[in-house]
Amino acid sequence: MGFQQLWALTVLLVLNYTAGCDVNPDSSMDTFHLVDPDMHPVVRIGNQLQLSSNNLGQEDDAPIFYFQRPASAPQGAYDLILAEHDETPPHWVARTEEGNLVLTDASTGPSGQVVNGQNLVTSVFTIDCDGAVSVIREGKHAALTARNGASVERALTAFNYGDEAFKRRATEFASLGLMLDARSLTKRDAYRCPPGSCAKTKHGARPASSNGCGPEKYYHLVPEFSFTDCCDAHDKCYDSCASPSASYCNNQFHDCMMGKCDQKYHGFSIGIRAGCKRTAQVYTNAVQGHWADVLFTKYGNERCLCKPYFCK
Repeated sequence: MGFQQLWALTVLLVLNYTAGCDVNPDSSMDTFHLVDPDMHPVVRIGNQLQLSSNNLGQEDDAPIFYFQRPASAPQGAYDLILAEHDETPPHWVARTEEGNLVLTDASTGPSGQVVNGQNLVTSVFTIDCDGAVSVIREGKHAALTARNGASVERALTAFNYGDEAFKRRATEFASLGLMLDARSLTKRDAYRCPPGSCAKTKHGARPASSNGCGPEKYYHLVPEFSFTDCCDAHDKCYDSCASPSASYCNNQFHDCMMGKCDQKYHGFSIGIRAGCKRTAQVYTNAVQGHWADVLFTKYGNERCLCKPYFCK
């Protein structure tokens, strides 16, 4: 409940920041990896492409891709090509009728072809300035997805493990926190009850609730990095009458996210873990300002009753 409102407000405040596009699809020199919102890379298994479901994530584990404009494709549609140094010719990424990603030896064009008994199409890929990769079919865009070993589909984004690309992306992450109005980041506190009183849940109060880490459409700006559990716990902490103050919840939220970064990305490159922690700090900043205190107080008034004798 609370975090989604806070994050939406944060994004609205900072959407006027400027940054270069992640990938130029008209340049075959602009190579990249494909990752899901949790930074798991797409990996090759035979002639299939799927998301890594374990602690892969080093640069060498993730194939490199680039775009190429085919002559027969409509404006904005590209071939997506696997750029492996030891393979000549390169392999084209194709999408099956079921939505799986496979490799084929040549472009099929935007209409597709039957290859080894499968209907494949290659020339339907595109990318936006934030790195989100999409599929164009009948003039409509849909997120390009890949499945992991558990057949869970996740949207894909172009990402580069190279130092310069990571530094630029990390700077964008940090700017989301730094460009907020300074007043919104002033560290203050809101308390559940006045001194000498304690809180209990009102009779008939709505249940404590949560809704994750906010609008999914903004993960291209700040990926979620598996913070959902932390965001849910933070929402419930703001609703809980046992929470003494907003800062109590915010500190737990910060520690939870930092722990997630260390736990989930311990086998990954230092760059990804550092990016995770930068993002955690941005999320922490978003819940330390005036709006967070307003929401903490609002939810307390909705669900809690403060009385001195509740302390006994």
